[in-house]
Amino acid sequence: MSLVKEFTKTLPQGANCEVVAVINGDKDYLLYNGKIIGINNDLDIKDIPQDASVEVVDATFCKITTGLFDTHTHGAYGCCFNDFSEDSLFNLLFQLPKHGVTSVMATVMTASDDEIKTAIAKIKKVAALAPKGACKIEGIHLEGPYIAGRYKGVHQEQYLKRPTIEHYKTIEDDFIKVVTIAPELDKSKEFANYLKSKGVKVAGGHSEASPDDMVGIHQVTHLFNAMAPINHRKPSITSDALFRDDVAVEVIADGTHVDVETLKLIFKIKKPDSILLISDSLPIAGSKEGRGFFAGQEIIIRNGKALNSNGTIAGSIKFLDEIGLSLVREKLINFDSFIKYASTNPLRHYGLAHSLSLGKKADLVLWKSDKPYMAIIDGVVA
Repeated sequence: MSLVKEFTKTLPQGANCEVVAVINGDKDYLLYNGKIIGINNDLDIKDIPQDASVEVVDATFCKITTGLFDTHTHGAYGCCFNDFSEDSLFNLLFQLPKHGVTSVMATVMTASDDEIKTAIAKIKKVAALAPKGACKIEGIHLEGPYIAGRYKGVHQEQYLKRPTIEHYKTIEDDFIKVVTIAPELDKSKEFANYLKSKGVKVAGGHSEASPDDMVGIHQVTHLFNAMAPINHRKPSITSDALFRDDVAVEVIADGTHVDVETLKLIFKIKKPDSILLISDSLPIAGSKEGRGFFAGQEIIIRNGKALNSNGTIAGSIKFLDEIGLSLVREKLINFDSFIKYASTNPLRHYGLAHSLSLGKKADLVLWKSDKPYMAIIDGVVA
C-alpha cells in the first residue's frame, strides 16, 4: 500500500474537496492546490490544512496521462472562436474535458481587423474567468490574415494582408502565442523576427514557400493541407517540413485531411518529438446539425467531410481523442504515441508542464477501455 493511499484514509472523504487522491494501484497520486504533491510513497503534506477533506477517485484499471492539448481548434458545440457568445464558450470549455482535452490554443482565423480584435479581447476575458475544472485556454493561435491567396482554403480573400509589423501592431496582444504566416510573403524576415522578439511562435502555413523561405521557421500549420505539395523536381514547404528535424508539424490525422498512406509516411519519417496532433475542429463539431456557418460562409457535411459551397474542405468535425484513438485502433500508432503527439509534445512545445511528476500541474486524464473516463484540471475533477 502506498503512503498516498494510507494518508488518504486519515482524512474525511467528500466531493469537490481541496485534496484529491487518485488511487490506481500502480501509481497513486495526491493532488492539492492545483499541483501533484504525492506519488505513491513520495509525498509532502505540510501545506494541507488540518481540517481538509479528500475526494477519492477510483482509477483502478485506468491508464493515467497528462491532459490532451489541442493547439489548433476553431471551436465546437456551436462555439466559434472568431464570433461567439460568452455562454457558448463557457459551455465549450466544460464539454472538452469529456474528450480528454484539458487545454486549447484558441484559433482565430482570417477576418476583418475589428472581428479579430474583438475575438481576441473576448477570448482573453473568458480565459481569465473560466472556473476550475473547465478546459483552459492557454493562448491564441492567429491563423491568418498573413497567408497566400493561392492556398487560402476557406479563408476569406478580401481580408488577407501582407505580413507587416505595422499592421500586426493594430491587432497585437500578449495572449497571441503563435501566428501562421506564408513565409514567402516575409522575404526580409522582419515580421517573423518581430514576432519572435515578442515570444510569439511563427508557423508556416497556407503557403507556397520554398525551403529558402522556410529558413528560421520551426513550425508548420496542418502539414500537407493548404500548402504547396511535394514535387520530385521542386522542393516545397511540405518536403522541407517533412525532412527537417527542427520543424514541428501539426497534423490533422482524421483520415480526411491526410490520407492514411500519407499519415504512415509522416509517422515513419518525422522525428516523434516533432509531431503535434491537432483537431482543427469546426464549430459544427459535436453538433447533430448537418450544416453550419464558418468563415463567412455556409459549411455542409457530406460523406464525413466539412465543405463550403464550392467543395473546398474546411476544418475537421472530430475531436482530438476521436482522432487519436482511431489511429490506435487502425494500428497506425500505439496509445503511448498518441499521448506523446497530442499531449506531451504540444505541452513541451509551448513551454507548459508536460509530465506527471511531483510539483507539476495536476492536469490528468483517466482512460478506461481506451476512452476518456475522467479529466482532472488544476486538481479539480471536471
